[in-house]
Amino acid sequence: MVRQQSVQGIILSLLFLVSLTCCRSASAQEGVVYNPGSGTYTVEYVDDAGVARTAELVPPNHVDPTFLVEIEEVPGGGFVYSYTMHNMQGAGVDQAIEQIEMDCPAGSDVLEVTAPESWSARHLTSGHSNSIVCRFRARADRIPPGGVLDGFRVEARSLPGVVRLAVWGNLADGPESFPGIHDARPALAELAAEIQGVLGGWLEAQVVGPVVPPEDLANPIDGVVYLSANLGDVCTLEWIDNSTGVCNSLEVKLEQVEASIVNDRPAARNQLQSFLSELDAQRGQHVTENAYWLLQVLGEHVLSTI
Repeated sequence: MVRQQSVQGIILSLLFLVSLTCCRSASAQEGVVYNPGSGTYTVEYVDDAGVARTAELVPPNHVDPTFLVEIEEVPGGGFVYSYTMHNMQGAGVDQAIEQIEMDCPAGSDVLEVTAPESWSARHLTSGHSNSIVCRFRARADRIPPGGVLDGFRVEARSLPGVVRLAVWGNLADGPESFPGIHDARPALAELAAEIQGVLGGWLEAQVVGPVVPPEDLANPIDGVVYLSANLGDVCTLEWIDNSTGVCNSLEVKLEQVEASIVNDRPAARNQLQSFLSELDAQRGQHVTENAYWLLQVLGEHVLSTI
């Protein structure tokens, strides 16, 4: 599920600034017109040299990303998170994906970040979110509408959880390419940057990524509580279709585990095995791959501690 960051509020406030800027000079005129059919903006302005200019701004929210995970445990400790990125095809999806950021643990908890051959991969502090991320950026082979690309990998010590994912579309022309817009029309330059995604306008979603070191969940009670919280997250995100009561059934099984774990560990193990069996049976039917891998890896970890 993707949550789109709205730029309309800031656009309205910046349009007010544009109107103030335009009145400082009798020769300066500028305006921004939204084109609902294409979802683009037309910008018309007169620079300080008196040259009338027109530019089209295409917001970078014309992508529809789905990032699917598979998780493999590494002998000796740690996990490899392998991702496939889909840019789903549909109305309004007309940009190729060129950059991906997902929240990642800090420091040595992330062992390696790799990308497909035509992409770069880094573990760094994001200027976008001011948080530690694993970033993938296209050098070539952007992911077009309807396209699929695999080979994104994060090796980390940490067990999985739900993390933030940010995705950018391909911006054909940044606002810096509009002559006279920065010095002559700073408010319009800021607006153009906001529309195109230089200052925002990205798409945010959720994905499964490394979150918590295994030693933090060494106590099985802590592990069950964390597993239950993540089951609640995936049900809220609709990664599990609860139309037939799958979420409710899985929740009941974890409640039974939590009730048994202190005084009857053999019963808790059997109840957790029942949880994992139902998860496996519903995989591909009512349980998506992201939900399956998250809950399966966490469930197996908790089982190993009981």
